[in-house]
Amino acid sequence: MRELQHRSNNLLAVIQAVAQRSLTGDGSLDDARNAFQQRLMALARTHRELTKSSFVGLGVGEIVRAELAPFAARARIDGDRVVLGPQEAQNFSLAVHARARHQRRQIRGAVAAGGRSFADILADPT
Repeated sequence: MRELQHRSNNLLAVIQAVAQRSLTGDGSLDDARNAFQQRLMALARTHRELTKSSFVGLGVGEIVRAELAPFAARARIDGDRVVLGPQEAQNFSLAVHARARHQRRQIRGAVAAGGRSFADILADPT
C-alpha cells in the first residue's frame, strides 16, 4: 500500500509540473490546453508501458518509438538497449515528447529523406 501511495504522489507531482509548464508563457489558453493534453498523453503512454513492466523500467528505444509512432514506418531507431527506471523514464519521455513536438517539421523532412536518425535530430540545436 505504501508503494502505491508513493507512486501516486510522484505521478501527481509530475502532472502538477506538466500543468505549470503548459500554462506559463505568452501563448493563448487554447495553445496551453493543447500542450497540456499532449504532454498528459505522452505521460500516459509511458505510465501504461511502465505498468506492463511492473514498474521495472523502460528502454530508451521503447520510449522514443512510442513518441515517434507517427513516423515509425520510416524512422531508424538503433543503439544499445539502455533501461531507465520509472522516474527517469517519465522524465525522458516528456523530454523526447517536447523535442519531437518542437522539431516536428524537421523530423518529418529528415525521416522522409531517410538521411538522419532521431538521435542526430535530438543532438542538433537548430
